[in-house]
Amino acid sequence: MVNYNQPSKERFADPREVFNHELTKINDMEARQTIVAMLEAAPEEFWFAPSAFSGKYHSPDEFGLGGQVLHTKRVFRVLMVLCDAHIRDLSDEDIDELLCAALLHDTMAGSTGSPDHVSQYDSYYADKLSDEIKKLNWWDGIIDAAEHHMGRWPPNKHPGLYPKWYVDPADEVCPGYDWFLHEADIIATKFDGLQILKDKDYSIRRK
Repeated sequence: MVNYNQPSKERFADPREVFNHELTKINDMEARQTIVAMLEAAPEEFWFAPSAFSGKYHSPDEFGLGGQVLHTKRVFRVLMVLCDAHIRDLSDEDIDELLCAALLHDTMAGSTGSPDHVSQYDSYYADKLSDEIKKLNWWDGIIDAAEHHMGRWPPNKHPGLYPKWYVDPADEVCPGYDWFLHEADIIATKFDGLQILKDKDYSIRRK
């Protein structure tokens, strides 16, 4: 397995190699094509940045070079489990969008080292993606889910970017599906040492 704490520039040249396993879990070919294009356009810092500039919140093995990528893989793994647990509430399209957003969610963090990165996805990627990719109609939904991944953390920083809520036909207030990415990020960030974060594919639904 690649040691993401000892990266080389060449090792991260192709996101299809770095996230090869994760990309196989995205069923829709156009969704997969879109997120590959977005990862190819991601700031170079993403591939080398630590997962937390403060060193307070993430697992210690994510503090070195490539830690952001390792964190991304862990968020993706947790998200698959959450999607499996709520499979009756999510469409295939919802899951593909969430999984793509998981791969994108911290791509801007290495450039800023700040929670402000959540407000920069749209302006950054709008200028980087081709018209052909935009016409596939996945990129804006992926960005929308990624923008909301921090929830209320840090408090009051971006209240307009909290995960959304919706009202179901039975007039019950339910969490929007972008909450799943927020929860996956919280679990992967705050629960160091969980078996779920080890090198094992926990996906029940997507073989």
